[in-house]
Amino acid sequence: MRRLLLIGGGATALAGLTSAYLISRPPEIPSLSGRDPIGTRLSRIGPTPHHQQLTGSGADLLVISDTGCAFCREFVRTGLDPLIRFAEARGLAAAYLSVGYGRSGLISTVAAACLEREGSRLAPPDRVRALFEMTASVPTEGGLEELILPQARLLGASRVALSGCVAEEGLQFRDRFESTRREFALERTPTFFLAAPGDPGRVLKIEGFTGAGAMIRRLERGLEVAGGRA
Repeated sequence: MRRLLLIGGGATALAGLTSAYLISRPPEIPSLSGRDPIGTRLSRIGPTPHHQQLTGSGADLLVISDTGCAFCREFVRTGLDPLIRFAEARGLAAAYLSVGYGRSGLISTVAAACLEREGSRLAPPDRVRALFEMTASVPTEGGLEELILPQARLLGASRVALSGCVAEEGLQFRDRFESTRREFALERTPTFFLAAPGDPGRVLKIEGFTGAGAMIRRLERGLEVAGGRA
């Protein structure tokens, strides 16, 4: 699980790993403050969307993760497909949002924004997998264009289209990160956000990943807590 640390009164955000499992489900599932639906919160993060739409249209279920987080990598490896099946079975619109403040997170967040802006031949779940594959080993040197453009084929995108996007999105990265943290009260990754059925302004917050089975049970519990049918 990756915890986002706030330093200097929240002016600076850094990422640090916390290799600790959630050993028991909390008795209550917290909700985000305010009454804004997930889609409204996403729209305030930046001038263009940078989430990947996994199922449906909109966002009843959102997962935010970081390519630099070991638990996030395990989620994508073993939990992404079960999450999609869960959402499809319950008619939920599911979306994935890449965020992070380390070098890996910077690269994947910018690349994800460009894929959403410029398009990709890959289906959204495969885009997510490609973002993690692209950042499995990140060089310590090189600018964004040097690191992202050679991966255009892996990302299913046009190198020409990406080249016109990477620099611009790179300039917006810090604002996107801070906006994401603020809108979703983000403290660690991965975190799942589930809109209450019939009450989209109530957004439940479920943190951490300890396996696909546990993830599904917690999401089902979230629907129960929210008054939906699990």
